Amino acid sequence: MQPQPPGRGLGKYCGLAAVLLFLLFLPRPRLSVTMHHAVSAPGSSPRPPVRSVPEPTRSDESERLRGLVSSAVVTPTPSMPTEDAPPPAALDVEALAAPAAAERGGYTFFSTDYHIAPIADVADVFDSLCRESQLCMNVEEQSFSGACGKTFGGRKPTCARGLKVINQGNGFDLCPRPHALRRAFFNAYKGPMSPLQHVDAFVCNHPPALCELYMPFNKSLLVIASVNLEFSRENPTRWSAWLASLRRIARDKRNVVAANNKYDAEYIRYFAGVDALYIPSFCGYAAKAQYAPVQGKPVLIARNHNNPRKLYNQLHAAAAASAPLDGGGGGTLAARPTLRYVRTEDAYPRGFEYTEIAQHPAVVVVPYTKSVMSFFELYRMNVPLFAPSVALLVDWEEQNHVMAERIYWSRAPRPTSYPNTTKLSPNTRKSRAAMEYWLALSDLYAFPNVTYFDSWQQLQVLMREADLPAISAAMKRANAEQLSDLRGLWRRLFMRMFAGQPPGYRRVPTDYAGAMRTLYGKGAVPSMDEPPCRRESRPEHGEWT
Repeated sequence: MQPQPPGRGLGKYCGLAAVLLFLLFLPRPRLSVTMHHAVSAPGSSPRPPVRSVPEPTRSDESERLRGLVSSAVVTPTPSMPTEDAPPPAALDVEALAAPAAAERGGYTFFSTDYHIAPIADVADVFDSLCRESQLCMNVEEQSFSGACGKTFGGRKPTCARGLKVINQGNGFDLCPRPHALRRAFFNAYKGPMSPLQHVDAFVCNHPPALCELYMPFNKSLLVIASVNLEFSRENPTRWSAWLASLRRIARDKRNVVAANNKYDAEYIRYFAGVDALYIPSFCGYAAKAQYAPVQGKPVLIARNHNNPRKLYNQLHAAAAASAPLDGGGGGTLAARPTLRYVRTEDAYPRGFEYTEIAQHPAVVVVPYTKSVMSFFELYRMNVPLFAPSVALLVDWEEQNHVMAERIYWSRAPRPTSYPNTTKLSPNTRKSRAAMEYWLALSDLYAFPNVTYFDSWQQLQVLMREADLPAISAAMKRANAEQLSDLRGLWRRLFMRMFAGQPPGYRRVPTDYAGAMRTLYGKGAVPSMDEPPCRRESRPEHGEWT
């Protein structure tokens, strides 16, 4: 996913990162932790417990917080401190399929993201789970995204209101005094009467490092990266501290470290040694529009705000030189005199509805980074997709830097090598082997039924030969299977995080240092000295180094 502190909207706004970036620093109204929306079945409340579970009886805070189990951290080299080197243990979510306690709903997930789409996608999957099994959750969104007030697609404004200490200006990187701000935020919400007592889990997508703020609250942390791991921590001191924090977070079985794409999951393994889960975005809100091609509509080129004109000119030249297939056979578009390709931005300069996109016969994707929400949306609408092969994409990356927003901070140091990942750097365009490895983890290659081409000329042949309705039908089946898998994964994760305990059962501690030591080890307590806030790269401002 491309970087954007202000976030992008769903649908037509998901492809407008550049337009929305400037909104990050616009003043927001004063902010309230009471604003939330429940994910519930129509006419129902969140599912009550099916079996009573006694409330915790231990009064001693340290005892209540102990017993945390390492679950997803790989042993680093011996040079790392002992505290950061737990025994290797890979996360096996399938092993959670037989829960020891009964399932229950009603848990509250809290987000202060800088992007409205990833948390909206989580809420949408939860809503699907609620409808399917009456296992309903609450998603409380206090968004710092510049698009938080948008109401397209029936969404409600989710802009943060009434929050103490943090705001849109300082929440992104916690600067100018990150350690002091973390303490101040905890002190504003500490103790059993905390306005955050009802929260069961904090969700951090964009940027993932937002979860450092929530570490002492004795709640589950869901780090679901939808963007490069270093985003907002681009200097060696803060980057090293964030990697150490992430390893501590992963060590607690009540927490989840994941990514919505395979590239970022491997990126987390590469830099942190953590076996991150792959939890793909579903974007079910887009699935309300289904593939319904209209005769004569052109093939769309997916949104790409970097607009690689050289490649597009080559595409149009190849299309002009192509001809209908001999004998009238072939696929859906075989008989068209010419194949016409139009950029989405040109076809819909004022924005589009999903139903309009679903009327086009197919979409050609020229990626500008490894993962974007608009890809998930197109796939969920069952629109046939055509994309460059890995070999061709590597050529384009070498020659044209087509994936201009893949590398956020090229000099990001890797403090430790881990055995569970590659030695090939993700942040280079100089090694073809490295690019072949990393680009193959892009969303384009993680989904079935995408058609790959090795040249623009081959695309013309494949486009004319393709049975587009059959491809769409196969995508529809794959979507149904993936949604079922996602529901099952989340149900197992709920049991792992909460173990069937009642919502809100974990008490917010009263002492910052004590909570950090008990939950994450004595080295987790930030020092009184403040780290530098200077960022060596600021991709959201177009500063890539």
